Amino acid sequence: MGGFIFHIDEDASQMLNNYLANLKNHFAKESEANEIINDIEMRIAELLQLKLNDQKQVINSSDVQDLIEIMGKPEDFMVEPENKENTSAPRQRNRHRLYRDLDNNLAGGVCAGLGVYFNLDPVIWRIIFIVLTIPLAGFPLLVYFILWIITPAALSTVQKMEMRGGDFTISDIENNVKREFEQIKGNFNNYKDSEHYKQARTNLNSVGRTFGEIIGFFGRILLILVGLILILTGLGMITSMFGLFVISDSFLFWLNPGHHHAIIPDFMLSLISPKNLVLASIALIIFIAAPVIAIIYWGLKLILRFKSNDKIISLVGAVAWILSIVVLIAVTLLEVKDYSFTAKKEDSVSMNLPKNQTLHLKAKQSPDDYIQAYFFDEGMDVYTLPEYNDRYYFEPNLRIKKSTGENIYIEFEKIARGSTNQLAKDNSNTIVYEWNLQDSVLYIDPFFYQEQNGKWSFPELKMVLYLPEGQKICIDDQLYHTLNYIQAADGIRFSEIPGRCWIMTNEGLDYPN
Repeated sequence: MGGFIFHIDEDASQMLNNYLANLKNHFAKESEANEIINDIEMRIAELLQLKLNDQKQVINSSDVQDLIEIMGKPEDFMVEPENKENTSAPRQRNRHRLYRDLDNNLAGGVCAGLGVYFNLDPVIWRIIFIVLTIPLAGFPLLVYFILWIITPAALSTVQKMEMRGGDFTISDIENNVKREFEQIKGNFNNYKDSEHYKQARTNLNSVGRTFGEIIGFFGRILLILVGLILILTGLGMITSMFGLFVISDSFLFWLNPGHHHAIIPDFMLSLISPKNLVLASIALIIFIAAPVIAIIYWGLKLILRFKSNDKIISLVGAVAWILSIVVLIAVTLLEVKDYSFTAKKEDSVSMNLPKNQTLHLKAKQSPDDYIQAYFFDEGMDVYTLPEYNDRYYFEPNLRIKKSTGENIYIEFEKIARGSTNQLAKDNSNTIVYEWNLQDSVLYIDPFFYQEQNGKWSFPELKMVLYLPEGQKICIDDQLYHTLNYIQAADGIRFSEIPGRCWIMTNEGLDYPN
């Protein structure tokens, strides 16, 4: 009760619980009900503590009855005012207690509390402490701080009533709580009508408006920056698209590190039949242009902040973009059937080389003479030569393995695709590869080409050079990208092979003795 623990017998506990329940029911409709009940419980705890001593540690029914007579019952102060004096229980006048008065304090409330306790103006106590501080070497100041530490502050209604020595009946506690609430409410209402409150509210509104204007300014700056980014992005995409479709250069430096990556018109002519080319071109342009135009439009709208009813335009653009995807998918499915069959053409050529003579493997032409035109994926890059703009070159796949016999020979495997097996075979016959053997030097071209006969057939050329055991070979470092697989002894890395001489052993290429 009130933050204290009490031992109480069963009858007394029942009586006290009923008493508290009646009080809570009585004050249930009051807005200050919780504060009133809390203060009453604190006062009950103080009265119960007076009933305990070394010989008595349990509260009984008589003790509870006494505190009820002191505090009063709810029905005692529910009577009319003219009959209240005759029906109320005898009141106990509480003695003064020393508290720090925080309602009238300048520092810790010590002087204000002493003023209430001795019924003197707090100013007198303040003058005493100030005047005696210097002649008494600060001793009054020390006393003040000690009192500040050991004297409790009057925080609750009961403590404030104890500080002033007021009556402690339920009615007194209720009146004091209500009086404090009214005082706080009145102070707040008076403050709302004061010039300070009006000025503070005006300043707060001004700060809010200024803050809102600052946020709005930076918000507009941010929208302008976003709009500029969108416009520049859209213009960059339009420029790149124009370059790809018209002059065969994307103008995007990060896509052009010394190579001519994509020639879109030639690319489409090589992969799409003429009958579908126009339809595919229009669909591709719409597929790229629709989002680009939307990006530029929204960028302008963010910068210029104009309002327009663009629902119909957006709907038409979205439908056109979706249709372009459908057309591109349909054209792709129609064109893919031309690559349904794969055919291989194999050939093998033996080379007569005197025994114990070293074979030199060199590039017929420098790879640096070729210009990379298209990127597909690893192993399927497309190149051109300046003197043959209408011819497309591809990288062959060269492997070096140990021969099971005593001869040097090379196997060729040409692969192409077509809509039928016969067309695939015909396409494989269009693959052209140049190589020749002069004395002990085998010149091989780092690229092969396919005679252009309509659509590409995605040609491939695989070569395997077989060397007998004991055969020495020197490999040109310009063939690094042509080499795909080398049968080598343990511990030899693939990157070591080009640019050095080797000997074929039972385990593969190894360092010569």
